[in-house]
Amino acid sequence: MKAAENKNRHFKIRRELSCLLSELDLGQVPPVVLCIGTDRMIGDSLGPLVGSLLEKKRRSGLAVYGTLSCPVHALNLDETLGEIKKKHPRNPVIAVDASLGDSLQIGKISVRPGSLCPGSGVNKDLPLVGDISITGITGTDCSQPYLALQTARLSIVMEMAEIISLCILDACKGLSKALYGLPEPAAELPRRCIPDPLPQGRRWQSGSP
Repeated sequence: MKAAENKNRHFKIRRELSCLLSELDLGQVPPVVLCIGTDRMIGDSLGPLVGSLLEKKRRSGLAVYGTLSCPVHALNLDETLGEIKKKHPRNPVIAVDASLGDSLQIGKISVRPGSLCPGSGVNKDLPLVGDISITGITGTDCSQPYLALQTARLSIVMEMAEIISLCILDACKGLSKALYGLPEPAAELPRRCIPDPLPQGRRWQSGSP
């Protein structure tokens, strides 16, 4: 039953993402995937997990920012956005982020047109990101968001990350064979990873509007 449910979720999310990507009229320009979050809290690790899963598929031709080893968070978000704008000026951005919501909605994945607002869960003033946003509810929206993130179920977060990464790959593959026909990307210089400020309790993000 669980496998059938996941297959149905995968189909619906992939279909929604494919429709939104087709509306952007990409042509031969693949999207950039920006995965926001930190590996220091289970509930906030959805983005980096998705990024790391996508990184293993380097032949997809997708540029990925935000992984477990080099996360994108509050301290380096502006710098990362600048790098994306410089290196990929014409590429649309798929933004992936965790969010909090109703306890009955934990595990729900949403795909929407437009940007998401990192940091909204803790009143952070961070720039809007993405042309398409993908969010997954990892914990309960309550008066103690950090506690909700700390007690999130890793199995649920990992399951969502696997579904999101597969849907992104399948949706992009369906757009154009050129996305998968690109040569293996040249080795890049290591990106400078800025330690996230989570230990000081200054960082979390939510993609929920």
